[in-house]
Amino acid sequence: MADLLTYKEADETVQRLRNAQGDEEHCVMILITAKGIRNSLSCRGVTDSVIANAGYDDDALVCDFHDFYDTDEQYGESINDLAELVQFTAYVKVQFAGRWNMLSQEAVEATGLSKEAYTYIINNFWALAEKYPEVIENEKNKTC
Repeated sequence: MADLLTYKEADETVQRLRNAQGDEEHCVMILITAKGIRNSLSCRGVTDSVIANAGYDDDALVCDFHDFYDTDEQYGESINDLAELVQFTAYVKVQFAGRWNMLSQEAVEATGLSKEAYTYIINNFWALAEKYPEVIENEKNKTC
């Protein structure tokens, strides 16, 4: 439980992110906070390769987590939402790359997702697209 952040810690971290000038303390805060988030995501089957495939760095993980995280009681729910967002983003990036049929094994491997997570995304694609429209918009803007 040492990796869990209180709302105050998460909020202070994000405030420092917004105000930082790239100093050493800023980098240390990001690494500590991101480590806790990555550990929690790992427990939910989101590996570092999925995080990388989705294009997330430590700053983005911390900021997106903070967007979901309002109170200490919501920590688990917030991590679940972030896990879902990261996995959906990894899927959409491969989809928009257009290299494979999304039902092919190559596409599954390119996302880095588990078979269960991949199947969940395929079965719930439109609900996820509605829940996270920015993921689709970001990829559309990259391909235009």
